[in-house]
Amino acid sequence: MESFLMKFYPIIEINLNVCITILLTILLLYYIYIFITFNDKYVDLSYIEVDPDRKVQSDLPPTYPNGWIPVIESRNIGLNQLKNLKAFGQQLVAFRSQTGRVYVYDAYCPHLGANIGVGGQITKECGHECIRCPFHGWAFKADDGLCIKIPGMQSNEIPTARLKTWETIEINATVFVWYHSHGVKPYWFPNEIHEIENNEWIYEGRTEHIVKCHFQEIPENGADWAHIQELHTPAVMAGNVINRSRFYSLLTKLFGHEWQSKWWPSSAPDSHIAHMSLTTTNTVFGYPLLTIHFNIRQIGPAFVELLYESSAFGGITGTFIQLITPLDVNRNRIIHQIYSSQTFCGKLLAKFLLYGELRMLERDIIIWNNKKFLKNPIITKNEKSLLQFRRWFNQFYTKEDPRKQW
Repeated sequence: MESFLMKFYPIIEINLNVCITILLTILLLYYIYIFITFNDKYVDLSYIEVDPDRKVQSDLPPTYPNGWIPVIESRNIGLNQLKNLKAFGQQLVAFRSQTGRVYVYDAYCPHLGANIGVGGQITKECGHECIRCPFHGWAFKADDGLCIKIPGMQSNEIPTARLKTWETIEINATVFVWYHSHGVKPYWFPNEIHEIENNEWIYEGRTEHIVKCHFQEIPENGADWAHIQELHTPAVMAGNVINRSRFYSLLTKLFGHEWQSKWWPSSAPDSHIAHMSLTTTNTVFGYPLLTIHFNIRQIGPAFVELLYESSAFGGITGTFIQLITPLDVNRNRIIHQIYSSQTFCGKLLAKFLLYGELRMLERDIIIWNNKKFLKNPIITKNEKSLLQFRRWFNQFYTKEDPRKQW
């Protein structure tokens, strides 16, 4: 009997290897399908917290940093369109004129407080493009917000009234507003990514997340190299810290990520810029499969460009854009857009990275939603970049603000 079974062992072993190969191939094709079809994703994780009734800490840094704040993506506002916006705790309205320029104003009419973004109209008055209030028909010039027409009144009878107009810049397919708690004028500007402005790289999708934490927690993550090893080594399909895949143990043995990172600030005149070098190697059974290098620049408090390149498939380049908008007290929006070189392999890698970013960021968000911001954390000798980051980021808070010294 034993000799009879021995004849079938090679067949059983071969069939087992074939089954494993087939299963792995199906799994690989499944994720390739997910990557190729993945485009835009909106996720609100702000509700995932163990203590939804916790009070806002009294020893936090100022709520909103000073600088260029992204308020709307260019593709989301067309000619002659009004858009309601929320940023730094204020209701805003954006308008793209016939010339293509985007203007941003306070949303509330100075007459009786109607929200101009709700039912307002674009009109032509006295040769000027204007926004007309839906409540009483007051018309405000698009370029400076001055009221130039009120129904039933002559021009010399019109009281001086003006919509507050915010300083804006449109660059890298994004509209930014300059915010400063003490009204200081802009003294630095976002950098242009030439490949986006010149359409050398094409848009491949975006993710959007709503997060419940202090604004500074988000950019500070980049300088925290230790969390990368702990939180982001498991494969992207393994789930997050509270919703792990049922195949977590198997997936972490099959797939993984190895990381190397370094963070440092720039010196004057580019002191508003910080840099990070990040290399990730995707592994299968512990063997390197794909290595991607990121050259990251944080430009001000709310805009990050993550240029990436890989030598795979003859060389692929592209970039993430990270846009962080403080919506209200401890409530933020994070948008990641991705642009890639115009090849099939470039598209495939971009989709893979976008899907990976979605899953990796959710791990961070669940931590942020439930953590406490510590003014004086216990830092090891290997985590000095965290203290460097806090000193660097402190420049985006107003010196006269009594809450700055934290």
